[in-house]
Amino acid sequence: MCGICGVFCKEEEENILNSTSKIIHNILFELQHRGQDAAGIAVSLFGKNGIKYYKGKGYVSEVFKSKKTFFGIRDNGSPLDKLIGNVGIGHVRYGTFGSDKIAHPFVHKNLALVCNSNIVNYNKIKEEFKLKSKCDSEGITQLLQTFFEEEGIIDGIKEFSEIAEGSYSMNIIYKGNLIALRDPLGFMPLYFGKIGNYNVFASESVALDHFNGTLIGDVNPGEIYINDENFTYAKSRRHYHCMFQYIYHAMPESIIDGVCVYEARERLGRKLARDFPPEGDVDYVMCIPDSSRPAAQAYAEELGIPYKEYLIKNKYIGRTFIMPKMEMRNLAVNMKFNIVKEKVRNKKIVLVDDSIVRGTTIREIVKMFKKLNTEVHLRITCPPIISFCPYGIDMSTREELIAYNKEIDEIREFIGADSLEYQKLSSLEEAIGLNDLCVSCLTGKYPTKYAQKLTKFSGSIRYYECL
Repeated sequence: MCGICGVFCKEEEENILNSTSKIIHNILFELQHRGQDAAGIAVSLFGKNGIKYYKGKGYVSEVFKSKKTFFGIRDNGSPLDKLIGNVGIGHVRYGTFGSDKIAHPFVHKNLALVCNSNIVNYNKIKEEFKLKSKCDSEGITQLLQTFFEEEGIIDGIKEFSEIAEGSYSMNIIYKGNLIALRDPLGFMPLYFGKIGNYNVFASESVALDHFNGTLIGDVNPGEIYINDENFTYAKSRRHYHCMFQYIYHAMPESIIDGVCVYEARERLGRKLARDFPPEGDVDYVMCIPDSSRPAAQAYAEELGIPYKEYLIKNKYIGRTFIMPKMEMRNLAVNMKFNIVKEKVRNKKIVLVDDSIVRGTTIREIVKMFKKLNTEVHLRITCPPIISFCPYGIDMSTREELIAYNKEIDEIREFIGADSLEYQKLSSLEEAIGLNDLCVSCLTGKYPTKYAQKLTKFSGSIRYYECL
């Protein structure tokens, strides 16, 4: 679930050529919540060969700070000063598996690629086409270069879509052209808009908001843009938009496939309140910041209970769920949250969270409240997550999921809460308001054939080891 962007402008004035990488850099800051492992930018001149790129491990601010080594030369300036062009792509990485040193863009000959993807059958493709890379994104780069040379851009993408199973939104530079596309089932979001004279394609609409950009709409599943023209390369009978975007991953102010994320989260909270009100009097409703805040506020409003924020989040700690290693997540939880102790001591609260995946964060938070003799009633806006995700969320085994093969009361006991209720699946679908959500991690039923075959493997085996 990485963050990607692509920008394109035909104008070749000096201010345009110098501004492209800086616009991408600022967009990546707006997408930082989608990936914290690494960041990168590539640029080119419109219609010409030759690609310049820079990438590295860490946050956007760390990767592109001044006084870095650039192509082996120590330079006090910013790497952005060397990235001159009017076509560009950018990426922030959220690693589901593989080396934490991997960073986009990947460049092969005259093609550069950034993608938000997980190709389920990559090992099969790798063997068939004799690709060398273990990383699907790097392999895709090599494969698309070959397809484009042999068949052209649109036919090359069409052939790729026919052999690749999984999720992908991509921004590509090829011979000085910007290519933006979304997979035929629409797992991953990709938004289209304009900033000044630039066409912009980004993972979320929030990337354009702070530039006073013009929001145009989503790139449709199976649709491809080449510079400023769009084509349909594949048709699908049904789309499968990832429900996790709406409950957790996206920024609340984003609009994805016509749905305002903030409003969807409010509806999730109201439905949770109607279906699962607490028993007896409650002092406060609280959220685990930040993604569950709209739902918690709506829950409190629906039941007339005071909403308070006595669980304080350290804003300098990143999103623990998308950290690449479990030990990093465990350490970060205790650094990330603190409690206004005198406000919750000996109180009864409803604590609203967006989801429980591994149970790492919520268990530690409940422990903090229990030390203050606080009665904690958990309400979760997402149904139990019981199966792995082969499409890009970092849930690669069933065994790591707290809800796998467990009753709700077993989960409650492990976490230490006084009560626990999950959102109903029907209520989740109604609240988000789309008829074509991907809810595979909630049901164990997958919309693509190869992914469904992986369900026969043991929960202790990471699905990508079975590919």
